Amino acid sequence: LTSGGTGVTTVNSCIGAQTNLFSSTTGGTWSSSNTSIASVSSTGVVNALLEGTCNITYTSSGSCARTVVFNVNPKPTVTGIDSVCVGATTQLLGSGTAATSNAWVSLSPSTATITSAGIVTGVSAGTCNIVYFNNQGCSDTILIKVNALPTAYAVTGGGSTCGGIGELSARW
Repeated sequence: LTSGGTGVTTVNSCIGAQTNLFSSTTGGTWSSSNTSIASVSSTGVVNALLEGTCNITYTSSGSCARTVVFNVNPKPTVTGIDSVCVGATTQLLGSGTAATSNAWVSLSPSTATITSAGIVTGVSAGTCNIVYFNNQGCSDTILIKVNALPTAYAVTGGGSTCGGIGELSARW
């Protein structure tokens, strides 16, 4: 059996992901030892449903079978404030153990950057997807809105503002 053109005996996946398995023998059937964990279509498309391990088996028309161990890993979650102003920061947290390298990735660093510790900095107004990867290769994405800083205007007017005497105006 192959996945992505490579012969496999074990496949690691994430909850919600699809994996395509292939056999060089046609006319057989696919099955899962536990369809609550992973289901498999007649064409070898495996849907990872719940955390756990099951066997995916391809049985040829000649009754020969080949099985792979299919591990379904949990999908991480990202929590934190999903908006930030230009020049400001906010903290995001990812569940589980972070990947050892590139755990946090900004898909639009011209809008927002992120450090390895999950600190987001607003760079320019707009939206940006931030992706978190755990050590099992699973990911979650959060959409961050970066807000423009408000434009400040000068306060003008004469006289005193004490006791309601005088005039004061401001524009925002």
